[in-house]
Amino acid sequence: MKVFEMVLIDRMMKYFEDNQILGNAQYGFRRGRNTTQAVTELVLSCLHGLDEGQQAGALLFDMSKAFDLVDWRLLLVKFKLCGFDEGGILFFEQYLYGWQQYVVFNGEYSESGELSAGVRQGSILGPLCYIVFTNDLPLFVQHSFPKCVDAWVEVVLYADDISALITATSENAFHLASSIVRDLVSSCCRNNKLVLNADKTQSIRFVSRRGGDSDVTLLGLRLDESLTWSCHIRALSKSLSSTVCLLRRLSLSVSSSVLKSVYYALFESRLSTGSCCGETPVVLRGF
Repeated sequence: MKVFEMVLIDRMMKYFEDNQILGNAQYGFRRGRNTTQAVTELVLSCLHGLDEGQQAGALLFDMSKAFDLVDWRLLLVKFKLCGFDEGGILFFEQYLYGWQQYVVFNGEYSESGELSAGVRQGSILGPLCYIVFTNDLPLFVQHSFPKCVDAWVEVVLYADDISALITATSENAFHLASSIVRDLVSSCCRNNKLVLNADKTQSIRFVSRRGGDSDVTLLGLRLDESLTWSCHIRALSKSLSSTVCLLRRLSLSVSSSVLKSVYYALFESRLSTGSCCGETPVVLRGF
């Protein structure tokens, strides 16, 4: 099944890319795209707004069990809108429906229950099904945003993370636009039977001056309201200092090849995340 999914997803992605079906807002589960590019897109747009003397900020929405709530009927409708013929729709109908789940505890098996929604996480086709399902969200927000409000909205997606950058010509327009975007994203999620976690939704307003102490977490990076990366560097420095201590202790009991693997997994991967977005390498000063 895995081999078949790998062949199928290559053909599907080629079809989507050749026909420009998937929007540019989605950076997750796509070749040549990553979290750093998603954050860079948001930060550069924000800096451009600040350079133009505008108000700029972002709303970061948190989804609850997004992959488990994908409605199969709606997903099949969206595949059809993407141009899939009856054979393609029939395949995905058979692929999605009929799965069952059960719980194993202390060697005992529960009764199986049939799944009624969701894409299988861990599968190869599951992530692609999800980004097709949410592909219309950025367009819905931008096309539904009232033109009478003197503001501009850009939606950036990474898998199930939704970020909305807002720039406006005045403070009143910014607050109004923020409220409208919240309502539009909430409405789109309700229409698609997805659930937003309102308590975990973050908001931040960026400023051109230094000294602000507010920050939010976006795809593993800490953004402060002055975009100085100081919050991210402090948090990363603290985390990597602990990793250095671990590496020193491991160096006494493991081979150099094992130590190198641990270094790349726990140190290099964290240090390099988002390194082209700002001055992340400055963290080395903390050691």
